[in-house]
Amino acid sequence: MIEAIISGIGIGIVLTFITGPVFFALIKTSIEKGFHAGVALALGVVSSDVVFVGAIIFGSQLFEIPQQVKVWLGIAGSIILLGIGIHYLIKKADVDFNPHTPAKVNRAGYFFKGFAMCIFNPTILFHWITVIGTASTVYH
Repeated sequence: MIEAIISGIGIGIVLTFITGPVFFALIKTSIEKGFHAGVALALGVVSSDVVFVGAIIFGSQLFEIPQQVKVWLGIAGSIILLGIGIHYLIKKADVDFNPHTPAKVNRAGYFFKGFAMCIFNPTILFHWITVIGTASTVYH
């Protein structure tokens, strides 16, 4: 049991320093829209991780996905992520240098933005499959 805890702490420290699109989206949202929007985005990200972990732990035994479908799902996810990336590269940033009170933040929108950003990212799915597969193989 102590080995699992020590291993989890080590993996957690390594994952703390990994930067990806979610990291930069969280910083951008927090700076531009404030603390509450950043928290909503982070909660969406955590929720998508919970969905992935739950699906992997409880659902992986119930169905088998053919290799052909996996390929098309990977292609579709990659196209979605590529489209989002191109959109943010092309879109001109709206910077308002006038001090004013910020408008009310749509927390649900930022929650779903974080959720969608992670649920459509195949890298996160592969990450959780690897972590859970390794943990179940090593510690069972």
